[in-house]
Amino acid sequence: MAYLFGSIFRITLISLLVCNCYWAYAADLQPAISAFNEQHFAQAKSLFDAAAKDPTTKNDALYYLGRIAFEENDAETAKDYLEQSVALEPNSSDEYYWLGRAYGELAQKANILKQASYASSVHKYFQLAADKDPKNIAAQRGLFAFYIMAPGFMGGGIDKAEKTLSDIRKLSPIDADIKQLDLYGKKEESDKGLAQAKFLVATYPTSAEALFSAAHTFRNQKKLEEAIGAFEVASKLAVTPQNRMFVENSIFQFGETCQWANLRVSDGIASVEKFIAMKADAKNAELNWPRWTLAKLYYQKGDMEKYKSLRKQLDPDFIKQKSMKEDIERFDKQDKKS
Repeated sequence: MAYLFGSIFRITLISLLVCNCYWAYAADLQPAISAFNEQHFAQAKSLFDAAAKDPTTKNDALYYLGRIAFEENDAETAKDYLEQSVALEPNSSDEYYWLGRAYGELAQKANILKQASYASSVHKYFQLAADKDPKNIAAQRGLFAFYIMAPGFMGGGIDKAEKTLSDIRKLSPIDADIKQLDLYGKKEESDKGLAQAKFLVATYPTSAEALFSAAHTFRNQKKLEEAIGAFEVASKLAVTPQNRMFVENSIFQFGETCQWANLRVSDGIASVEKFIAMKADAKNAELNWPRWTLAKLYYQKGDMEKYKSLRKQLDPDFIKQKSMKEDIERFDKQDKKS
């Protein structure tokens, strides 16, 4: 659920009565907001921690602390900060939206007993975000994703997803065209999904999200050369705050798809190495899977020394995962035979 949403900047609505206070308040927070937007999260966190102690800036500071925690892959902390922010008035559509996203991240990792409770909160806060601002596309997309993913007894449903997609189309045709892929996937209409993926590549060649989404459809339908092409184009687009997640993930998934297809192995190696270098200093970055992908690419290239070196860097807990154990053991056996 997480890669389905883009970035939104918070707009605080205030009355004319306190307008003069607002401008002083905004100026006080501007260095912290600038640090956040420039991804200097440690610096931003320090500034927002101080601002959270001032009643006039506490609400916004808590919101941004939640956003920072989200960027650091700490959904639990993000939820805690955002709940505190929502407990203070006034509340913006964006506050509700990001709290819904935090609950969504937690729902994906929760056991089945907690999922229903988390799902209820996801729906609640996305709906509040959409009610607060019906033109908030991120909130509408959040609702769409919820309806697609949640079972009926949790409030999900195709009919609700289709209605929300219609609302999205009125606001942004490109967003609707991208999410149409998810609807085709849910309805198992593979031919329509493939046609939609080709349409996205042809129509939105400068949209990292459109290309990324199309590439996944190609890959799911085993059209690996088409997937490699779409991921490659997305990976080379200029990075913006809005498309960063899609560009960065395309860099990795270009290399991963090269490995799956056993095509353009050297290009795949360069791309995965670039991704690992980009994420090396990121807090809570999960690098076991990229390292394992890179190890397999080196194996395919015949560089067994590099393969063994990367294999040794894998976390033992990662190796023990049921989904990974078989794949790793298969390569280990081949390594021993060679």
